[in-house]
Amino acid sequence: MAARDVLTMQHGGAGGIVSSNAGYSGTPLWKLKQQGAIPKFNAAAEEEAAAAAAQEKAEEEENAERLRVAVDAVSFGRAESGEKPLVRHVIVKDLRKVAARSKIAIPTGGIFEGRAPVLLFALFDGQSCAEAPGPFAAEWCAKQLLPKLLRNLSALPAGYENDTFVKATLKKTFEDLDKEILAGQPAIHDGCGAAVALTVGERLFTAVCGKCQAVLCEAAPSKGNQAIYT
Repeated sequence: MAARDVLTMQHGGAGGIVSSNAGYSGTPLWKLKQQGAIPKFNAAAEEEAAAAAAQEKAEEEENAERLRVAVDAVSFGRAESGEKPLVRHVIVKDLRKVAARSKIAIPTGGIFEGRAPVLLFALFDGQSCAEAPGPFAAEWCAKQLLPKLLRNLSALPAGYENDTFVKATLKKTFEDLDKEILAGQPAIHDGCGAAVALTVGERLFTAVCGKCQAVLCEAAPSKGNQAIYT
């Protein structure tokens, strides 16, 4: 007779209580499962999850081969004083993965078709502003850029996933940051400049505000460590 996962009174003989982890045979449920006596009802779900994970890994490797980007960031100054840094960086090497974890759907058509790799790099400089230098606006903008950009990208309707509307999305993200920090962050009195680079496949979109500069370096095809600057 099959094991039962509840407290049961035995019928016939002395009325004892059967343990919740034992069957009528007296064999614990964990041992029955180990021996294969109880089928694994979630085997199909486990196989499906494993296949999905393998597919995701294959797509990530394919994207890595299609677009190789080496990026890093460093900020000088104020390190020894213990004060907050004036410059903040944002580096997202796989925006699709971040969007999936945030349960936000980014476009799949147009220039995003074929799971084109999407990367985001940004610099917020608290020294590049009209007011006195400060760290707070740069810190706030660096934290808010990603969720606002993802929200604006997800709002692109089908058929509008092109260069023009991606540029407009970047511009709107800057406007959203500016409006919210002015209206909703009264404790922040300083400002910041910004430089943002968004890559979609082999396309590069940039947006600059204030006295910020960005330098794009492309590895030279010749041997050595030379680079081409544009």
